[in-house]
Amino acid sequence: MRSKPLTAFALVLVIAVAITVILLSAAETPGLYGWARGAALVGYLFAVLSIISSAYVRPLVRRYRQPFVRLHHWVSLSALLLLTLHPVLLVIVMGSPQVLTAAYTSGEFFRYGGSPALVAFMLAAAAALARARWNKTWRYIHWLNYLALVLGTIHAILAGTSAAVLPGMTWVFALAGVAGVIVYPVRRLRERVSRG
Repeated sequence: MRSKPLTAFALVLVIAVAITVILLSAAETPGLYGWARGAALVGYLFAVLSIISSAYVRPLVRRYRQPFVRLHHWVSLSALLLLTLHPVLLVIVMGSPQVLTAAYTSGEFFRYGGSPALVAFMLAAAAALARARWNKTWRYIHWLNYLALVLGTIHAILAGTSAAVLPGMTWVFALAGVAGVIVYPVRRLRERVSRG
């Protein structure tokens, strides 16, 4: 029973990679640019999964104990590493670090909002690492994950090749982003209603 989350992680990884391969094949993305897009797609899927699962941490920890905690940390860390790899590879492909500052210098903040989204994800991850020292304060900083998801989703829709080549992906990104943002408040609302 307790090994099920780890099996789930492997299954999600396989599905995420399969989806990415299909999308990259459809868009005929070559070389390092393909790897950059792949890192972004899998990283985004993992970020959504991590955020949605975090809304159910208490019941899942009660049921699966440490294996779920490890799963959540692995998914979160994988998302952060892949989303960090995405702009690094783009800098190499484009031969310029401009991609890292485009959100602040181009006048199109939301289109190039991947960089601020990544900063928000990193701050949220740092808060989680420091949770023992910061008591309850870390949770408020950890909520930056939701801001990061919104910015990342808008960036994927406006600047992502997948959304441009496969219009249906716009809806996939939009629904994933909305699901990630509303799952926690909806769960909290249900808890309050059930308590009476």
